[in-house]
Amino acid sequence: MASLSLESRAQPDSPEHRIFNILNDYLQPSSTTPPREAAQAIHALTPKTGSTPEENSELEDFLWYTWGTIIKVAKQIPHNHPSQDRLVDLIHALTELPPTTVSIWGSENYLWKDLPMLGPSLRESWDPPAYTKPDDQEVTEWINLQAFTARLMSKCDPSLSLLGVWSLRSGLEEELSDNELEGEVAAAAMWMVYGSENLFSQLADAVEDEEKERLMKPGTLYSGQGQLSPERWQFWKQRFGEMSQQIQVSYETTGVIRLAGEKMESVEQ
Repeated sequence: MASLSLESRAQPDSPEHRIFNILNDYLQPSSTTPPREAAQAIHALTPKTGSTPEENSELEDFLWYTWGTIIKVAKQIPHNHPSQDRLVDLIHALTELPPTTVSIWGSENYLWKDLPMLGPSLRESWDPPAYTKPDDQEVTEWINLQAFTARLMSKCDPSLSLLGVWSLRSGLEEELSDNELEGEVAAAAMWMVYGSENLFSQLADAVEDEEKERLMKPGTLYSGQGQLSPERWQFWKQRFGEMSQQIQVSYETTGVIRLAGEKMESVEQ
């Protein structure tokens, strides 16, 4: 894994930099720091929680910095590197710290049990690459982010499946240009390579729900029900099978497409 970096104009003693330093030390391949210890170090930076608008605003800013820094780091870790799992283990360790009731955006949440503001932070970063250059670093970071979020869904927050459906829709349910093809299909594959078991378990929850239908609406190539459903699952599996045989992509991408299909087959058993 290449050295991690934090592109930020914040001061070296800012919470953002201090969080990054904790993550950087913890995620090194040689590190033996337990996830709980790193989680406690991050928690120790949490500003005072209270009921005043000023205290709430300070906590919200801190959470934006925390999740934003974690997302920046996750993008730099290769999707198949053990440090991706280590990072998710740290977040899971945060959820196991003694909960404190906090007010975020007018609603009460448990810090860190409810992972407040993580979902909005991820959605804020859900910005596909422009696909204007070959071997674009943005494409690699996009794929890494998919793998991280799929792992996070599986271990900490099943509701992140919404982001998975968006990526699977983009990669498998839409016509793609030659420039988009490799990156978008690989991004979709990450959700099955690292999250197939959790996604499959959610198929049983598919019921008529207007809001879910809107959020998880189908792409142009899929005419079935929106949201997660057995029918859509089978469509995705078929598309992975077709693409593993038909599209011209790198050997590595062909491998993850095939692995995605194999994972889908495996969880069905």
